[in-house]
Amino acid sequence: MKILFVLLMLSTSNTWAVDANSEMETSVEKIDRDGIKKVFFDRQKDLTGCYNSALASAKDKSAVQGKMVLDFTIAEDGSVMYMAMDPTRSTLKSHFVAGCIVKKAYGWTFPKPPAKQTVQVYYPLSFSSNK
Repeated sequence: MKILFVLLMLSTSNTWAVDANSEMETSVEKIDRDGIKKVFFDRQKDLTGCYNSALASAKDKSAVQGKMVLDFTIAEDGSVMYMAMDPTRSTLKSHFVAGCIVKKAYGWTFPKPPAKQTVQVYYPLSFSSNK
C-alpha cells in the first residue's frame, strides 16, 4: 500500500512529501511499515525546518529540490543505529538538508523490529519549492 503524506506550508509554497512513486523498502517484512511512515509524518516540523533553512540560504534553489532516499537501520529498541542519504538513489544535491534530517533523526524512535533483529530501511522523501 502506498501512502502519500504532503505538508503544505501556509506561509510558504515549499513542500516535502513521501515519494509516492517509490515504495519504502525494508530488510524484513514483519515491521510496522505504517508506524515508520507515521514517525516521519509526526516529525514534519523537523523535515520542513531543515528544508526551509537550506532553501533560505541556497544560491541555487534547484540544489534544494529533488528526491532524497534515507538509508537507515532501526535497532532492537526502535532507536536509529545508522542513517544517511543514499547517494545512488537520491537526486537531492543539498547535503545540508540530508545532514540536518539525519542529525535530528538520531533522536527519533521507530517501531521495534521483530525480537533480536535490526531492520534496514530505504525511505524516500521529495522536496520542492515553487518560489
